[in-house]
Amino acid sequence: MNLSLWARSLSRTADRAGLLLCGDIPTAFAGAKEIGELDRDLVDFAYSAAHVKLRAQLGLARG
Repeated sequence: MNLSLWARSLSRTADRAGLLLCGDIPTAFAGAKEIGELDRDLVDFAYSAAHVKLRAQLGLARG
């Protein structure tokens, strides 16, 4: 098991969960940058159909 890869995946998952729950892209990005972990993955996820679908399934969609 590659622990470095696992740790990075865990961080990305936490970033995505934070974005899903807060629903505010600038706030989620600021939080990720604050701990030095903002990367292209979170940017891509923020604008993905999967993000929109998950928010709707969780009852967190706006409008």
